Amino acid sequence: MARVKDLWFSEVPVRDASGKAVKGPDGRAVRERHKTAKHPDNGGGRDAKRWLAVWLDPDGSEVTKAYAKQSDAKAYARKMEGDAERGEYIDKNAGKERFGDLARKWIRLRDVGASSRQRYESVFRNHVEPVFGRRSVKSVRPSEVAEWLRFGSVSGLSDAMKEAAYYIVAGTFDLAVEDKLRRDNPARSKIVPVPDSVPMARPVWDVPLIWRVIDEHPEPYRVIPVLEAGLGLRQGCAFGLAEGDFDFDAGKATVCRQIARVGGKFYFKLPKGGKARVVPVPRGVEAYVRSHMERYPPVEVTLPWMDEKGAVAADPVT
Repeated sequence: MARVKDLWFSEVPVRDASGKAVKGPDGRAVRERHKTAKHPDNGGGRDAKRWLAVWLDPDGSEVTKAYAKQSDAKAYARKMEGDAERGEYIDKNAGKERFGDLARKWIRLRDVGASSRQRYESVFRNHVEPVFGRRSVKSVRPSEVAEWLRFGSVSGLSDAMKEAAYYIVAGTFDLAVEDKLRRDNPARSKIVPVPDSVPMARPVWDVPLIWRVIDEHPEPYRVIPVLEAGLGLRQGCAFGLAEGDFDFDAGKATVCRQIARVGGKFYFKLPKGGKARVVPVPRGVEAYVRSHMERYPPVEVTLPWMDEKGAVAADPVT
């Protein structure tokens, strides 16, 4: 039950000469007001807050907060009790958690590949943490997020990097709201300009241009752009193809690994999306790959295997 307690006065039983409690006509103990140690006359601070709001949190524990005015204490105690009944309760100390600690937690919880996770960590470390890292979660205001996006270190970044930085801040405050550390998300205020990376139109290369690019590569490496153009592969998947992945009789190849660089080290991992796939192998690509393997016989390569969450297997893969 919400209530207010007077910190300057307390009621104590009146006792007679023998020390027994004095009772009134109704049989109840007679009580009188005494000044407490917090009263200014007894050494308490004259500017100290007199009224203590008292309420029960959702766990049934008693929580308090001091106010200078009795009316303010009553209103706050009633509000907190109502929030607890409606399931909207926010602990008065919850928002003291640092933004940086919560952001690192948000990044850990993301269901993304190791490369994307590393990108998040880099953007956070360079552009988010210096501004918000040491701030308490409850202290950040929408205007500060807007100013950071318009004039802060992220303002000169590419659209994609700016979007990633905003995504980290907005996601962290989403987590804060869900964990009831604050009521609102300042990054999603209507005054905050949400970055939007617009995909650039990319011209389709014609065949003569493709061959010009292939021919510009040193001969031992020309098979890489041939595989990229002929099989529609990203660079990492082209690097990761092995001799045994080709089935020339069936005219197909299995794309089941890529080579990824994470933290300055190379790993084998599944292709983008975490799934292997089969692609057709045109006759021209087959002829080029066969000729390449005759001139440069395949060699064994052993690398650690990394899963989609960034964990590295105990045994390397050859």
